[in-house]
Formats: sequence, structure tokens, C-alpha cells
Amino acid sequence: MILKTEAVVLKTINQGDTSKIATLYSREQGRIKMIAKGVRNTKSRYLGLLDPVQHVEVLFYEKSNSDLQLFKSGEIVQSYYTLHKDFDRLAFAQVAMEFIERAAEKTEPHPELFEIIIGTLASLDNPKIMPVKSYWYFHLRCLGELGFRFDAFRCHQCKTTLVGTGAVYHRPDAAIYCTACSPTPDERFIINLSPRTMAIMQMIDGENWPGIQQVITTLSDRRSLWDFIWHYTKVHLPPIEQMKSLAVLEQIYHHA
Repeated sequence: MILKTEAVVLKTINQGDTSKIATLYSREQGRIKMIAKGVRNTKSRYLGLLDPVQHVEVLFYEKSNSDLQLFKSGEIVQSYYTLHKDFDRLAFAQVAMEFIERAAEKTEPHPELFEIIIGTLASLDNPKIMPVKSYWYFHLRCLGELGFRFDAFRCHQCKTTLVGTGAVYHRPDAAIYCTACSPTPDERFIINLSPRTMAIMQMIDGENWPGIQQVITTLSDRRSLWDFIWHYTKVHLPPIEQMKSLAVLEQIYHHA
């Protein structure tokens, strides 16, 4: 059976002299893997089509008894030229692609997640938008779609509102507390979240993208949000521990 789908290329591996195996996240089929024969040949009309961080539409032969489908043809929907020319933006995009490749369910369609992915790539491609904010939005929205949403609005213990205040993330139980209920002052076990950091998390939860762009953050804010995001994610999604692209991004981010 020949199927057609819109997808984002997450990862590719060279196969033989001219072919490649590509992992894509599609709107209709979720995460899929396919072999594209001859596409690395310099005379191929599809040369570059299945490179990572491409938004494409593809036709492929579905093999119901195999995890590896066969690429037939395709075309680029969006190439994100600005993103590919900016090292920092491309690094965030590559982390986003690997995050989806490791976290998303295979062959399970999730159109809302697909929309988050292409929306994030579009914002990373926009030179007027701070790339780290695009990534925060992507990561926290994905956690919610994957079933790991956290409560950024109420203290884990006393349930008091955290709107307009700072908070504390307690690493051992992966929960957010008001400063009065913080289980410990020991900085080895907590991450302090400033009012600005909490405001960004709450805006992302409410899909308030214009508000996020207007919040001015300090280096300390960005580092604490970074540390929170990844600690919380690794608790709930252990495969993320093995992400190779994260090491590169950490070097960029902690100097951002």
C-alpha cells in the first residue's frame, strides 16, 4: 500500500553508498522509519530532501510486517533557511528532533504534537524570536502532550497559588513548592525558580506565546529553568538521558 504523509525529518543514517535510513515524525502515522534508496546519489532529484530538520511531504510503501518502510517520492514543504544558517538555532532544533525521536511513541499518530514541532521550527527560523524561548515552549508543551504535565500554578503541598511569586523545585520528588513549604534549603536538592521563571512556565501552560516573548530574563533565570526542565524530563522519560545533542546545547546555553 502506498501512503502519503506530511512529516518532519528527525534523524538519518547513511546506508550503503547512495541510500539512507530516515526517521520521521508524521502527522498521520506518528514516528516512522523508512529506507530511501539512491537519494544520496548526486544526480538524485531527492538529494537533501530527507536531511534532518526538514518539513516534507512523502509517499512511501507501507510494509505492515516491518518497522522499515520504503520511500517512494517526496517534496519539501519548508526548509527553514534562517535556522540552518544560525549555529545556535540549529542546535536547539537538533535537540528538539532528538527529543521527539526518543520520547514519542512509534506509529501512534499525535497531530497536536506534530503541530507543536512545526510551530517550533517556524519560530526558531524567525530571527526576531529568542531561540531559547522557542525551545522552552516546545519542550514544556511536549511534556504536556506526552502525559507529563506538571502544575506550575499551585504549591505541591499547601496548594496555594504560585502566580506572581517565585517557587522551589525539589529534585527528590520532582515537584514544585512555594518557598514556605520548601522541603529543604539545601541547594543540592532544590532549584530556585524566580517569579520571572514561574511566569514563563505559566504562560507556556496557557499557550500565551506573546507574553513569553515580552518577559525579560536574566542568565540565572535561564539556567534555573534549563536545569528544572531537564531534571523533570529525565525523571519521567529515562530515554532522554542518552541524548547526544544535549551536550552541545548545554555548552551554548550556559553561556547564553
